[in-house]
Amino acid sequence: MSNEILEKVRYLIYKFAEYKGKDIETGKFLDFNGIPLFWFLKDKLIRTPFNIRSWNLQDNINAYLKNKKRSILYKINKKIAFGLVLMYLKFVFYFRWFTWKLNRPETTNCSREGILFQTYADQIRTINDKVTAYRLSSIIEKIKKDNKFECNLVSIQPLSYFSNIKPSMDFLRAEDFFDDTLFKKSLRKAREYNFKWKRLSKNKIKKILALKNKSFYPYIEEEFNFLFSEEWLSIVFLYYYTFEKIIKQRKIKLIFSTWGLLDECAHAAAHTGNIPSVIIQHGPLFELEYLYLLEKQYYFTFGKPQRKIIAKYQNKEALKRIIATGTNLFEDLKFEIQQNQDISGQYVLLFTQPVVEDNYFSKKQYSSIIETILKNLKNRGFNKVKIKLHPAEKLINSYYNFKNRFKDMDIEIIRSKSDHNNQKILHNLIKNSLFCISFGSTCMIDTILMNKLVVYFVVPGYEQIGGYEYNELETIIKQGIKDDFSKVARIVNNKNKLTKVLNKNRREIEKYLYQPFNGTENIVKEIYRIAGT
Repeated sequence: MSNEILEKVRYLIYKFAEYKGKDIETGKFLDFNGIPLFWFLKDKLIRTPFNIRSWNLQDNINAYLKNKKRSILYKINKKIAFGLVLMYLKFVFYFRWFTWKLNRPETTNCSREGILFQTYADQIRTINDKVTAYRLSSIIEKIKKDNKFECNLVSIQPLSYFSNIKPSMDFLRAEDFFDDTLFKKSLRKAREYNFKWKRLSKNKIKKILALKNKSFYPYIEEEFNFLFSEEWLSIVFLYYYTFEKIIKQRKIKLIFSTWGLLDECAHAAAHTGNIPSVIIQHGPLFELEYLYLLEKQYYFTFGKPQRKIIAKYQNKEALKRIIATGTNLFEDLKFEIQQNQDISGQYVLLFTQPVVEDNYFSKKQYSSIIETILKNLKNRGFNKVKIKLHPAEKLINSYYNFKNRFKDMDIEIIRSKSDHNNQKILHNLIKNSLFCISFGSTCMIDTILMNKLVVYFVVPGYEQIGGYEYNELETIIKQGIKDDFSKVARIVNNKNKLTKVLNKNRREIEKYLYQPFNGTENIVKEIYRIAGT
């Protein structure tokens, strides 16, 4: 499948939220408080947070292009898989309701205007008696120091039920703000919009989601039905109404978040409450080139190249709210960079991605890619390899199988269970590496800033997702499935060539990042401007 076709498909899916035709306007028909309901759901269709193997956009579009008819068994298995997850979601919703009734946690009001920082329970850690929130801590600390706003760090934990993060004076749990009214209201709304979705003509949807008069909707119909189901919508609405309550109770002036499973709820509540909200770029852009900003919603990018990519699809009004602030992700690297002038190394470092968990590739496809990389490294004499796993990966055993298959290579598997520990481990690994290989993760930037060679491994079908904006970087060494690392070998074995490449990479990445070590300062400055101080 060509990237061009996949891009057209994604574009049609994203525009579905605001489609206007002669006989239907999806935005009006499925409007929720002035927001197209599909705005809450569209990202889940592209990058599912649910571990359902058949939920794979690329695979489904490939089948559509080949006119491949799905077997009855496939359809039954898909329905069963989706049905089981919906049963789980229903259980989560009612279990949350039951535990709330059981505990009825108290919540407090706030007399001072504040900023709400929305994060997830697994992104919060207590280190040396200090609560830290991944990617948010430096911003919160700066605002606290300036003493201009109350900082409200709010965690959500939407899909787990038996345990919740322990209460703390340093953050709020959104689940503590639940109440009977919110549960009842959410359920009622979910049923209302599920009924509306069922009434929507599927023939009209097929016409909207079509290329050259041939609809791809039948291949992703189950996914649409899932997202518009009573079970999923009840959770979406529950968090939306909860954030509405928190905004009023805590006197919130602005909402700030990265992008995750249910951030839309907080941003939609901000929109309804007529206050601004900010999304900060989490990593590679993924599908955010089709960013759909609500009124008063802002997006902070790593730099100007990312802003340029997103700008393609934005109107002039929205474009004003896409701001290149830089990022706070690499500020801790200042000291590491000063210390790390040695360009030699002991091993090849391979960064993996949760592409199986995110349903971009099957386990078999991904294993084949990793095997190809290891074979090519071995053939070029790079026999010592450390494989650094992404914290979100779950299929760990498959990596250990490579150790058995490549017994004449020195392969080490490194795993960190949290993002907090991940950064420290990551930087130590980069420091002592000869060169690093990545499918397009943010680790590429860490590597370049630390004066090490990085190879962007371009995988067909993933380069438009995993490293979309890295295609804009001219000096990055790109390696394909059919390449054998001969170019890389020539560079690392020639110190002068290696130094030139590293210097070029560094100059280009500093332009790409806008201001790599002033992100916190720039971000906080923009927060104050937008919040009106």
